[in-house]
Amino acid sequence: MLLPGITSTAVVVEATHRLMMVEASSVLDEEIKNLPRYLKKHPHVVKQMSNHLAIPGKIEELDVEILQITPKIIKESQAVKTKYGFLSNDSLTVRLMEELGISMLALNDLDFRRVEWLKLYVPSVDDVPSP
Repeated sequence: MLLPGITSTAVVVEATHRLMMVEASSVLDEEIKNLPRYLKKHPHVVKQMSNHLAIPGKIEELDVEILQITPKIIKESQAVKTKYGFLSNDSLTVRLMEELGISMLALNDLDFRRVEWLKLYVPSVDDVPSP
């Protein structure tokens, strides 16, 4: 049985940003924690990177619906931070799922175990195909 894929604009933006940082770390001799500041000061480097640009299109190709984050969800997600100790993007994800009645989540972040009503699907080493 195939389940529909759903994500949010916040997750797409975060994935794109993280891939940009990975891409930058592979070509620059900078500590990862310093990369955002370095890239802000060196926009010509950002212009040369391209791998991260494909993320939104790849997600779209997977037929994953990308949901918008509304001001209402942002405001309501603040209570999720307090309840579970999540950072902003994770609290947005939980609040959006709650709003939509979604209880299944596939990801590689065990922090979400704190949410008692979520059913997590976490990839294991056995799930990764051999080269």
